[in-house]
Amino acid sequence: MPAMLRFAIRLAEFLLLIALTFVAARLIWLVAFGASASDFEQDSLDRSAGTVAASSYVADMSRLRDASLFTDPRTAAVDPAIPAEIPETRLALVLRGVRRGATAEAGGAIIQTPDNRQRFFRVGAEILDGVTLEAVLVDHVRISRRGIAEVLYLRAEDAAAARAAAGPAGSASTAPSVNAPVADRRGRVEDVAGLFQVRGLYSGETLTGYRIEGGNDAMLSVLGLRVSDVVTAIEGRPVSAIEDLSGLLDREDGRESIQFSISRGGLPLTISRTLPQ
Repeated sequence: MPAMLRFAIRLAEFLLLIALTFVAARLIWLVAFGASASDFEQDSLDRSAGTVAASSYVADMSRLRDASLFTDPRTAAVDPAIPAEIPETRLALVLRGVRRGATAEAGGAIIQTPDNRQRFFRVGAEILDGVTLEAVLVDHVRISRRGIAEVLYLRAEDAAAARAAAGPAGSASTAPSVNAPVADRRGRVEDVAGLFQVRGLYSGETLTGYRIEGGNDAMLSVLGLRVSDVVTAIEGRPVSAIEDLSGLLDREDGRESIQFSISRGGLPLTISRTLPQ
C-alpha cells in the first residue's frame, strides 16, 4: 500500500476520533447541565481595565426587602374579618340562626347537624367530633375542623331573619334592658339575651307578661316559643317578680332546662325545654 494512502487513512481515523470525542463531550455536558447548557456564556474579563464586565445574570435583590426570609408560611396569620380567605365547609351542617355577643367569640349559633337535629352551640362548643365553633358573625360562623378554619353561612331566608333580629349595629347596647324601670320599658321592644325580642304587657303599673315580638324562628323553636306568644311566668314565677330575665336563659347556675308558662292564642300552656348549651 502506498505510503500516501496509509497516511490519508490514519489522518481520517484521527479526525474521526476527534469528532467522536467532541460529540461524547457534548453529550456528557448535556446530561449534566440540561438542554440550556448550549446557551451558557462565560462573562468576559477586561484584563486591560482590571475589572470584570457586567454579568448576564442579574439577581433581583429588591425581593429581600419585601419578603420575610425566616417566617414559616404554615403559621401565617389569617384575618378572621375576611371570610373569603377561609374556605366554606363541606360538612353536612346547616346554620339556622346566630346569637351575637359583645364580640365574635362571645355568641352562639343554632346549627343543624347531619342527623337533622337543630341545637344551640356556644363559641367553643363541639359540634361534631373534631369540629368546634370558633366565632359568630352577622351572617356566618367560623368553625375549626381539626385545627383547620372553615366558615358556615346562613341560608338566604335565615340570614334575613338574623339581620332583622340583630337590628342596626350597636342597638343591643342602647336598647332598653328588661331590667329597666317600668316608666322606661312600657311600650318598648326589648332584647332578651340576644335570643328574641319582647314587649311588656301591663295592667296599670303591674307587668303581666311579655309578648314575643320577633326573633330568629330556629332560635325560638329551640325554646318552644313562637312570635305572638305571651310569656306570663318562668319556672313558676310570674314575670313581674323576675328581676333578671336574661339571666334565667343562661346555664351558669347549673340548670339544664327551663319551664315557660305562656298564653298562645288565648290558651294557657306550660312548656319545658332544655336550655341552649
